[in-house]
Amino acid sequence: MIYAWPSRSQYGAVIPKAQIYEHGPVSTRTRARFVDEVRELRWSHKLSPRTTGLPASKAINEIEVIAVRAKGERVHPSVLEAIARAVPEPVVFEVISDVGIMTAMLNEDPRRTLLSADPDALDGTRTALPVAIDLASLVDALRLSLMPLAARRGENAEDLQRRLVRIDALSRRIAMLERRVRSALQLNRQMASRRELVAARVELATLMEEDEK
Repeated sequence: MIYAWPSRSQYGAVIPKAQIYEHGPVSTRTRARFVDEVRELRWSHKLSPRTTGLPASKAINEIEVIAVRAKGERVHPSVLEAIARAVPEPVVFEVISDVGIMTAMLNEDPRRTLLSADPDALDGTRTALPVAIDLASLVDALRLSLMPLAARRGENAEDLQRRLVRIDALSRRIAMLERRVRSALQLNRQMASRRELVAARVELATLMEEDEK
């Protein structure tokens, strides 16, 4: 999914890679990735009240769109994380590579998970921005659009992220319980693990359910 940014928001300034290094620690490995993987960084658009018609919020005055032109097929997430750390405002990335354009954002969870869509063709049709009442709700809607599971009615990006974290934890626990059931030598332990497994599968199925259309 690639978005049609408002024409008034176009900016176009090239960002020197050295400027990213000046705004916080960047590891030697990540610097090497900048050199090996990134051809150019360009500040393509600035989404502000003036350019979008949406009011600012207490937390967000502007959203930055940064185009990352790759030398090959991909750019490592650590490169995008370093860029996002150097910019105080929320950043939407457009990674332009040999395989197309990929929209990505860092999530606001403790692990700073990278959210991304499948790449679109370089000449693909751009999608209108999500409906929003202010810049904060626009950021929330953009993050929701990149998450691997559809949001339920009334669920914001933070709520959905908590659900995804629980789904991930349950998936790992189910895999562990399945191994435990297979390897249990005592019947009582096998039955106890099987009960836990059934309960975990039921909870996982509930978390994965989508709203009815």
